[in-house]
Amino acid sequence: MRGFGLGVMHARAIFCARPEGVHDERICAFGPHGKGLVVANAPDDGYTDDLSRFLTKRAEEANLEIRKIGYKPYIAPGISSAAVSVLRALRGQWHDAAVPMGGVYFGCRARFGRNGPEVLRQPLHEQLVARIEESYDMLREFDVRWAD
Repeated sequence: MRGFGLGVMHARAIFCARPEGVHDERICAFGPHGKGLVVANAPDDGYTDDLSRFLTKRAEEANLEIRKIGYKPYIAPGISSAAVSVLRALRGQWHDAAVPMGGVYFGCRARFGRNGPEVLRQPLHEQLVARIEESYDMLREFDVRWAD
């Protein structure tokens, strides 16, 4: 089981980066696809905290802006999450997904491995690591007992 909402947020971050002149090939996203989302302009060298936080905010707000004018976005999320991410997952390629990680489903780059989810391991800037840990800790504290 995995969630594909992070692919939507990654695509939104790329869309928001282009008008700012940000090179989008290194943009990455982590965490949930709502509160706690972490977008980075680059995972390691070249990471800029202010720019990454700006891209995170813009990606979070993009969905809300569309909803304000009376539309619930279906097509773009359907393409970026369902069409792209699901196909990549089925092909065993890297894709954005929430996978089980230490008691929570956490969004990251992943693929199906022989023994279950395989998470992309890559060098990360220390400020990005701190943001990811904060997001992860927020999810660990989430209490779903209300659903019982």
